[in-house]
Amino acid sequence: DLVQAKGPVGVMMVDKVNGCIIATVRDIIQIYNEQLHLLQCNRGHDDIIKSIIHIPELNQYITASYDKTIKIWKSMYHRSSQALENQEVDDEKEDTKEEKREDKTAHDQNESKDSTACVEE
Repeated sequence: DLVQAKGPVGVMMVDKVNGCIIATVRDIIQIYNEQLHLLQCNRGHDDIIKSIIHIPELNQYITASYDKTIKIWKSMYHRSSQALENQEVDDEKEDTKEEKREDKTAHDQNESKDSTACVEE
């Protein structure tokens, strides 16, 4: 299976304690379950994350970024299968909304050469 990250993956690790795969894309931490479904995104750095470690005893991830900061994040816990199914449905709905916003933005840009649309990632 493949995961389609929205940008280049900088750092990747496996959290064996919580059963998660952690990848950084620019300044975002993306946490996936064993089925490679996105569970959580953490934002907080202002530049690319260059390293990440897991401290299982404290149930934390620590990241270092080119923004010259180190941040501490709480680890993801295993979710029940029902919670994962609910998350997948929510993710699919959010993806559909995002696709509609992107389509509208592309349409609006084609309609007006003077307006510039910004899409937040």
